[in-house]
Amino acid sequence: MAEPRSRSAALAVVRRLLSHTALAAALLGGASCGSGGQGGDGSTAVVRVAVAANFARTAQELERAFEEGRPDVDVRLSVGSTGALYAQVVNGAPYDVLLAADAERLRRLLDEGRAVEVRRYAQGRLALVGRALDGVEVDASDSGALARLLASDAVEHLAIANPETAPYGVAALEVLDRLGVADELGPRRVRGTDVGQTYQFAESGAAELAIVALSQALADPTRPHLEIPSELFEPIGQDAALVGRGDTARSFFDFVTGPEVRAIVERAGYGAPRGD
Repeated sequence: MAEPRSRSAALAVVRRLLSHTALAAALLGGASCGSGGQGGDGSTAVVRVAVAANFARTAQELERAFEEGRPDVDVRLSVGSTGALYAQVVNGAPYDVLLAADAERLRRLLDEGRAVEVRRYAQGRLALVGRALDGVEVDASDSGALARLLASDAVEHLAIANPETAPYGVAALEVLDRLGVADELGPRRVRGTDVGQTYQFAESGAAELAIVALSQALADPTRPHLEIPSELFEPIGQDAALVGRGDTARSFFDFVTGPEVRAIVERAGYGAPRGD
């Protein structure tokens, strides 16, 4: 009779373990908050947003505006170059929204089924910043004058964003090519990993000039800048991708691509979204 009692005791232990495991799973499941979603107990929902470096400052303003109307939501920003952020999404990073500095990579996400929807949210603009502008008056609409400024002896280093990963770096190369100074400035060029680091090169004095987003130049009105005419580079159409499928992710995506934030985006130095 000892063996049946032993088997019965063992089964009882197994039942208790299974019961505890099921309870733990239920508790974890109830506490879990899906991507861009909200917990069942009314806890704060989290929206994870990947932001191209040029748009970081403006995204912070949009984050505050969104959270004022939705105190139950916590928007978390991650900043980097569009190429790096795109690679992270492809490799499974848990972002809900990607605010990129181009359109091409986001179309790929859509085609590959990694994005639910893609929309234009801003039109990028370029500017020159750096100490080589101190006390200098140049008519940016005069291509010859702009070319002479870039190629002057006062510019030992010209910073641009890495064109392999940053759309603003591609646009900067287009500017140099159309001004006819790309080859001459080749040895003087330094690359930032993104347009944020590129701006820091000029800010620190490591580069006498940098080609950056106009929004960065406008952020510090105490420093001179020169807006680069749009005809010197291909349009920088900045697109947003909805990657997460939760309701909160959708609401933030609709917010940043909607007309109610258009004034914020334009005031920050971007053109109004327009079609390709």
